[in-house]
Amino acid sequence: MPAPVEATYTTAVMQPTLRTSCPMLLAWARFEPEMQRIADKRLGSRITEIRHYGSYSCRRMTGNQRRMSLHSTGEALDIAGFTTADGQHISVLDDWPRRSGSASLFLHDLAQAACRHFNVVLTPNHDRAHRDHFHIDIGPWKICKA
Repeated sequence: MPAPVEATYTTAVMQPTLRTSCPMLLAWARFEPEMQRIADKRLGSRITEIRHYGSYSCRRMTGNQRRMSLHSTGEALDIAGFTTADGQHISVLDDWPRRSGSASLFLHDLAQAACRHFNVVLTPNHDRAHRDHFHIDIGPWKICKA
């Protein structure tokens, strides 16, 4: 990654500190207001913490070892969960499969919204490798598995 940026806080704390590319951080910053609107609507509280598995990781794609992952250039981000101002903990692993309740509705609405902001959105609906997180990226392909 030629010029990595680090973010500890956007509209919420990034946990751990996010190390990513400038274009990915800008894409995330454009998406966050919609994330907060969905949180207010579905959870009745704002997101104060975003738990992620990282953005930058120099590795090949899962399922296609011939291609480098967009994580290798910091153009992807894996989101595992959220915490709200009133203390709710939302987990992709635990809350996505329920398909009911405020946390699940939040995650499903969020994934649909992410498809309008990112080129690729992979959720637990995509495959088992994504059962515990959302993969979002700004790469050249267009795929929405929300």
